[in-house]
Amino acid sequence: MGGFGALLVGIGIIVVIYGLLQRAKVGRISAPLFQTGQLAQGGAAAAGANGMASAQGTVIAQQVLTSPVSGKPCLWYSLKVTSERKDGNKTHTGTLADDKVAAQFAIDDGSGPLFIDAKEGGDFEPCETFRDSKKIGLLGGIMGKDLQFGNYTLSTGILALGTEYKVEEKVLPVVPTLYVNGKMSQQGANVLSKPTFPRSMIISNKSRDEVLGAAQAGAKYALLGGAGSAVVGVILGVVSSFVGGGDVKADDAVASASAPVAAASAPLAAAPLDSAPPAAAMMAPGKLPANRQAAGSKPATTSTGTGAGTSKPPATGDAKAPPAASTGSTTKPPAGGSTGTGKPAGGKTPPKPPAGGKTPPKK
Repeated sequence: MGGFGALLVGIGIIVVIYGLLQRAKVGRISAPLFQTGQLAQGGAAAAGANGMASAQGTVIAQQVLTSPVSGKPCLWYSLKVTSERKDGNKTHTGTLADDKVAAQFAIDDGSGPLFIDAKEGGDFEPCETFRDSKKIGLLGGIMGKDLQFGNYTLSTGILALGTEYKVEEKVLPVVPTLYVNGKMSQQGANVLSKPTFPRSMIISNKSRDEVLGAAQAGAKYALLGGAGSAVVGVILGVVSSFVGGGDVKADDAVASASAPVAAASAPLAAAPLDSAPPAAAMMAPGKLPANRQAAGSKPATTSTGTGAGTSKPPATGDAKAPPAASTGSTTKPPAGGSTGTGKPAGGKTPPKPPAGGKTPPKK
């Protein structure tokens, strides 16, 4: 959401800049029209501030141009030829031609012809664009080959293997009437030409009122749309920051709540798997453990058969406690006369066998 908001803000800024340019264009077109004959005779002195002026009239051209690619009759054209060659991950580009050519033509509203210098180009309407691209084959790339773009011939030269050539042509066709907005210049004759940067020359086949209305609408919608896009983008960015912060806090809360559980389970995890649980934990419900038998009773002892006389606890898997002995009962000695202390009955100690492991003779 945050990335989309940033994209909307960027688009909004670009659209607002376009709207501001259109608004500046509206200010230029709003200036009053001058008569073509007045400008042709008076030059910059007869124009507005800084020599800015606009006029409209019938097109007069002694000889029109023919565009090189499309072969279209025109008052002005531009031709740009570029090459593009890929070398691994890199792309090498070059400009082979970048030409702008204008015919000698004038406009006349009935008061006299005013010559127009459109060579530098500008904001032209109508402006027709033609694009084309071609590649040469293996043999042509090694030996060189001429490429044909309409009526325009391009010589590629040798060692041009894998190169792509692109052509872009823009044309101002011949139209009956034109509206022209620019700056008066005195270069041997009073002509209307391109103003200084960043302004551009405006040439349109529409009337001055139509051009003004289109510029006003473009400025209005661009400013409103760009501002709206920027505001929506900012709102989405703010909401995204709040939503992202809430997620982080929720994750911290879950981690804090799980910390005591992890700490409590740590001793159990550290305990060895082979350690036997207490006998009381293995008791069945309702049974008393062995150490809570009736008063005066003794736990039952079992002999290991070796005379050690030690008691053996019940098996781990036995869930029941051994039965409690009754009060006053005594434990019987194991078979073989052993008293449970490892000594035979009567208190006598048997003689040790002699060295060599032989049995002593009977008496």
